[in-house]
Formats: sequence, C-alpha cells, structure tokens
Amino acid sequence: MASENLGEMGLAEGPATLFEWRWYYGYPSLWLWAMLAAVLIVPSANRNWRAWLILILPLMVAGFCYGLRAVTDTAPLGQLEPFYYILFVLSIAWASVWLLAPWLRAKRQINRVLLAVAVMTSVGALGHFAYFGSSFSTDDPGLWVFLWGTATVTLVGATAISGRCSDGPYCVLISMLWLVLWMPLLCFACIICVYAVMVAVMGDWTMLGAVLCASVPTAMIISLCLYLLNLPVMLTAQFSPLYRERFRALFCPFRSDKMVFPSAMAWPPDTSPDNWPTDAQEGESNEENNDEGESPFAAPPA
Repeated sequence: MASENLGEMGLAEGPATLFEWRWYYGYPSLWLWAMLAAVLIVPSANRNWRAWLILILPLMVAGFCYGLRAVTDTAPLGQLEPFYYILFVLSIAWASVWLLAPWLRAKRQINRVLLAVAVMTSVGALGHFAYFGSSFSTDDPGLWVFLWGTATVTLVGATAISGRCSDGPYCVLISMLWLVLWMPLLCFACIICVYAVMVAVMGDWTMLGAVLCASVPTAMIISLCLYLLNLPVMLTAQFSPLYRERFRALFCPFRSDKMVFPSAMAWPPDTSPDNWPTDAQEGESNEENNDEGESPFAAPPA
C-alpha cells in the first residue's frame, strides 16, 4: 500500500501498485555466463581443460568487482556499479575472442581484426541488453557506447599492432612490452576523435585546448585498466602452448598464413600423416620455424 504521494504512480494512501519482477532481473550477468558456457562447450576445439584456462580472466574480474563493490556500496561510490559491469562484460568479450580464435581465420590481418571487433561488439550488445534492457531513455547507452567503443578499439587494435611488431618464440613477451606503448596511443586517439566530433557539433572550438588536457589522464587511466585486464590473457598465452599458437595465428601476420589453428585435444605423438585432417596436411609445424616449447601443432590428431 502506497503511503506517500508517488506522482504518476498514485496518490498518497492510494491502491497498491503491482510490479512484475522476475527472479533473473537481479542477475544480469547470467546471460553472459550462459553465452560463455556455450562458447566453451559447443565447439569441439574447446572441450579440454587447456582451453578452459581462459576462464581465469572473467573469474578474476568478477571476484575483483564483487569485492570492490562490497567496499564501495555506499553513495556516491555506489554509482560506480555500471563501470564494474562494463569491466566484467569486457572480460567476457575478450575471453570469447580467444575461444573463438579458430573461427576468426582470414588471409588478411585486417579481416581478422574486424572479426574480433565483431565478437566484442556482439558481446557488448548482449551485455547492454542484459543490464539496461531495451530502455534507451537514459544517458547510460551513450556512456556505454563511448566506453565500449574506446575499449574495443584500444584492446583489439593494440594487440594486433603489438603482434605485428613481434615474432619468434618470445613474441608474447615482446607484445606485452609493445602494449605499454600502443594502448595509451590508441586510447588517446579514440578519445580525441570522440571529443572532436562533440566540439564540432557544438561549434565551440575554444574548448579544444581543455579537451586535449583532459584527454591525457583519461586515456592513461583507461589504458592502464585495459592493460591489467589483458595481462592474465597474455600470461596464459605465454605459458600455454594452445593459446600461444592462437595468439600467433590471430595477431602475428608474418606467421598466421603458414599456421593452422590448434585444437585443444590431446594428440598422440605417433600418428600417421595419412590420417591427418586436410587442413593439418596443408599447414606447417612449429618445429620447422625453430620455435621453443611444446606446440599443439606438433602432433596432429588421428
């Protein structure tokens, strides 16, 4: 029973207003976990514990956001909850890119990058719908599009450029160093482009100097968050032969044309080449390139 004047909802002491509330409304991340589970289980290449190592990323981010949310659950810090959710959705999207890497193959690197951006965009749209629903009457979608677009271009673009700048058995470690340079640069470029469009629409170019000054710390903060978000994935790629080869095949243009995406299955070492699949017969193993470490390419499946 309403006991106060609630405006359009009814007068004071008016009749009770019934709201339909379903149990899953309070758990918007369930849709994302269900999607991630499908990406893990449905493709046969991911039905192995080696492929499931990528779950370290979303689990770490979810635990971090949950702990930070418990500390900052009072106003005005409680208003940071949408940013926690964006960070969590980013972890799901980036993990999905690596899980779907065998299906993102293309002859040109620009096409592989565009496919990765498409995966990130699709997961971002699902995350927005799960959190905000179909309502577009608030300013949240605009902030979501700005942050998500900047993060997607920075994360995918910087990883692709860093992969192009590195090669050899230590390409992942070299890429981690290049990311320190390319992430802030791409993030700053994205923010400047958005602000330039806003200034052009308003027609007040006197704000350009203030925009440039404000963009530098903003780009540094966003790029630092993205680098820390990507760090568990890069470490997994360095120590896991499966994800190291997926990184090379997806982001290293000098090697990807000669490589076949690995499967997560455990292959016997004494398999006859006559029983190899067609794509494995056409590819080249890493031993021919003098790579270090055990590679999933070295022993094709029967």
